[in-house]
Amino acid sequence: MTIKTRNRLNLSLFIISLIFLAANLFLFLFSFYKGYFSLDSYKIFSKGNFLLVNYSPAMVVISIFFEQLYVSVISFLMYRIFEKTQATDIIFFTLFLSAILLDSIRIYIPIFCTAQSYTKFLLLAANAVICSKVLIPFALLFVVIYGGEAQRQDVERNIFLIILAAFFLALMIPVNSAVPTKNFSLDHSYKRLTLILSITTILASIAAEFFINKRMLHSQKTTIGLALVCFGITHLVMTGNILLFVLSSTALVGGTILFLLELHHQYLFND
Repeated sequence: MTIKTRNRLNLSLFIISLIFLAANLFLFLFSFYKGYFSLDSYKIFSKGNFLLVNYSPAMVVISIFFEQLYVSVISFLMYRIFEKTQATDIIFFTLFLSAILLDSIRIYIPIFCTAQSYTKFLLLAANAVICSKVLIPFALLFVVIYGGEAQRQDVERNIFLIILAAFFLALMIPVNSAVPTKNFSLDHSYKRLTLILSITTILASIAAEFFINKRMLHSQKTTIGLALVCFGITHLVMTGNILLFVLSSTALVGGTILFLLELHHQYLFND
């Protein structure tokens, strides 16, 4: 993939995510004004009275819009920072951002009040969320292990394989449409297996980044940044209270900036 094509992908993701954010904000405000938007069915998950850690469906809404804003800002920053840099890693990071945008489809479930009704749209949204759960950790793993110059010719093939695997896994996992979850999705089978797979993949990504930096005599700032990104996105997608949102969003943004700036420095140093 050429630098020109990669830059077009980053710019396209920025434009799409910006339109997506604006459209969702409009739908949210319109449905709220008309009285269609309701979070009453999610209040059953609230337990306790401590504001910082008590579940609030409003914080789930805020976290979803934060995901969309994060994708818009970071995709633009990547376009500007790596515009003239031959960084294969950024292509897989773009896939990571796309997976986060896919996860934010959860917002349509309360907007269209589909949580308590069986519809094809509800199942489609739930499958999209499962697909994003698979894509997010694997995209980060591929950022690390397939981001080098030796893999530059196989980028398109690797991206196709990740998307294909995530798509089929999402379709194969049974979804229970009768049980909505507190993060605006649906309950599904093999939850423990998918959780173990995600954790294993994330730990493998961090470990691989550490040993690659050690072998190449690079700073471990990218390892720290990647670890913060992993912590942030893992907890942001299941945020339901103020404390978790603040911790996850701060870790995600701080880790992303640290990772991207140090990665850019490494490419400039190597060039």
